[in-house]
Amino acid sequence: MEAGPTQNASRLRAFIRREPVVPLIMAINIAANVGSAGTSEVALPLLARQHLHAGAGGYGALIAGFGIGALTGSLLATRLSGARRPAVTAGLMFLAQVPLMACVPWAPVLIVAVTMMSLWGALNMCANVTTQTAFQRWAPPDLIGRLSGLLMTTSFGMFPISVVLAGFVAHRYGPAAFFILAVVTVAATLAWALSQQAFRDFGMRPATALPALSESPDRAAAAP
Repeated sequence: MEAGPTQNASRLRAFIRREPVVPLIMAINIAANVGSAGTSEVALPLLARQHLHAGAGGYGALIAGFGIGALTGSLLATRLSGARRPAVTAGLMFLAQVPLMACVPWAPVLIVAVTMMSLWGALNMCANVTTQTAFQRWAPPDLIGRLSGLLMTTSFGMFPISVVLAGFVAHRYGPAAFFILAVVTVAATLAWALSQQAFRDFGMRPATALPALSESPDRAAAAP
């Protein structure tokens, strides 16, 4: 029997209740992305113009540096596909970004800021690929689409909130203040997540699938 939308939603809710790591990952997504868009779209261009005096070309160099680092990090992530505790490995790499995020606003010259952005991009992408690989191996096949959609919502759904928040903070206190806000949010959330056994064990083995949907008593009674 094909599951209907209501049954699919019920299965997803039951799975989330049984797997406490899902809310943990959602919280990490929210914390990371509440600073991500605001940093790249608001705080970073202001930093390039006001602090580094580099203009649009400097902003482009910062973004390019992050992109080159991200490409390198994605290649390095292939070496970590056999990590015994992929969530811990990724969490520590995400934490390693924190000093770079905190120091970028005080880079003395553009080349130093670009170097920091490159390292930041490498750590970020390596951790993201490691996490996504663990998720693909962990999620039950019949729920992977819905779980992916839920996690993507907590990621991209934060984009407008992040930009609005960055605009407010940067206008009142300067772009460096938003970097610090993003650093504190990410560091606190990751420290909390890494203290949870459910997160540390994430990706070590596939999640146990829920039992197959059974036909409801009403429909079973109506069957000839």
